[in-house]
Amino acid sequence: SSNGGVPYYCMDNEHSIWYSSHQDVHPVGPTMQEIWTNLVVYAGVVKALDPNAQVLAPEEWGWSGYFYSGYDQQNSGYHDRNNNGGWDYCPWLLSQLCQRDINTHQRLLDVFTLHCYPQSGEFGSDVSASMQLLRNRSTRQLWDTNYVDASWIGQQPANNILMLIPRMKNWVATYYPGTRTGITEYNWGGEGNINGATAQADVLGIFGREGLDLATRWTAVATTDIVHQAMKMYRNYDGNKSTFGDTSVSAAGPNPDSVSAFAALRSSDNALTLVVINKQLTASATATVTITNRVLSGAGQVWQLTSANAINRLADIHFTGGVFTNTVP
Repeated sequence: SSNGGVPYYCMDNEHSIWYSSHQDVHPVGPTMQEIWTNLVVYAGVVKALDPNAQVLAPEEWGWSGYFYSGYDQQNSGYHDRNNNGGWDYCPWLLSQLCQRDINTHQRLLDVFTLHCYPQSGEFGSDVSASMQLLRNRSTRQLWDTNYVDASWIGQQPANNILMLIPRMKNWVATYYPGTRTGITEYNWGGEGNINGATAQADVLGIFGREGLDLATRWTAVATTDIVHQAMKMYRNYDGNKSTFGDTSVSAAGPNPDSVSAFAALRSSDNALTLVVINKQLTASATATVTITNRVLSGAGQVWQLTSANAINRLADIHFTGGVFTNTVP
């Protein structure tokens, strides 16, 4: 990996639903102990052959897989959970890896990775008004410690607030400190529509603000798709590889269901970068931005992604006392 080889190794994929996705070779859902044993064996081989390669696990599919082994998802009674001290699955796995690390002085897991798909149909192609509004709200499941999800997850008798990234970070801090976090499959749908683009931009902003270390979207979108353009707003908005900043700074608005805002400083030139996303379906937003704790000088460039699938440069903004106003269509 240090010489341009494979940098990351995922320890397989969505183990807990093998009984469904791979029922021909694994008809019985794997137990916690089976996955733990296989992870130690295969991650050990990776580290032995390439110590600098990064190991990612457990690559679980979603909410049920965060808490229950494949065996317990397939069978009633939570027998596997009870055989392992009543632990939730992912915290148990992290704690076992941490204890092994302490005993052997070797880290086998570098990035704690899960998958996340909103469960009310948001990752599909529906762009009805009601679905667009739901798609706008449901990104809260990634961060909001008070957001109750609209899907079956929100109907759970306990632990019905997903708050995925804070949950992952808390699990890591508690059970395997020093492990990074990643969401290695996600998709908020709406491809080909401005609503899908605003959702994608919102998700990327959340990932940065919440300090997620790694993310991969399932699947890649065509470079002509407006969702791809939303990614480009962060990574290459001007065609010259100019990017959103790499050090997050605080940015807040009155209602993230209507307008989201994310800010960061760019270390290459010390520029302040700001992404403002209007999620409203029929109303423009007047963005009055107040910059604190920083003295601005010169002019600010304005780049805009529109529903016509174009990134356009607008007139520069000139600052007066760190305050400016702009219309977000």
